[in-house]
Amino acid sequence: MGGPGRGVVAVGLAGAEAAFPPAPFVAPLRRAAAAGLAVVPHCGEGTGAAGVRAALALDPLRLCHAVGAETDPTLVEELRHRGVCLDMAPSSNVALGIVADLASHPLPALLRAGLDVTLSTDIPGFLGHGPVEELARCAAAWALTDEEVVRLAETSVRRSLAPAHLRLAHP
Repeated sequence: MGGPGRGVVAVGLAGAEAAFPPAPFVAPLRRAAAAGLAVVPHCGEGTGAAGVRAALALDPLRLCHAVGAETDPTLVEELRHRGVCLDMAPSSNVALGIVADLASHPLPALLRAGLDVTLSTDIPGFLGHGPVEELARCAAAWALTDEEVVRLAETSVRRSLAPAHLRLAHP
């Protein structure tokens, strides 16, 4: 059986956000956190800023997607203050119709607002490309600076849930 120290590092929450809001899952996810697991729910894909705010009740270490957070400056400040990392998958969000195109994705705005953001691929088999191509596509679409590309990469390592000895091996 998995668990902390046995291959399981996190517990998430995903699915139809509007139909299944996070509130009923607060107690079990807090128990999981107390047992040493990171809480990493999906949010915002179908519910925008309200869904991201609702997911904060779970005391997450990371939020997957969090699309819509950028529309609420108070929420952006709360995410920054709480140190929640956003794992965003821009091409996935485009493919699923959550955002119109890469150029309109909120990741660069959240990165430039000082949040810890990682660039993820989410569904590489469906999209037909992996993380390196995702970074190249997004860097071009958003005119990312070299410093912003480095920050995305550094955040991915620093905020990884891998054991410290693995993270520290890749400064």
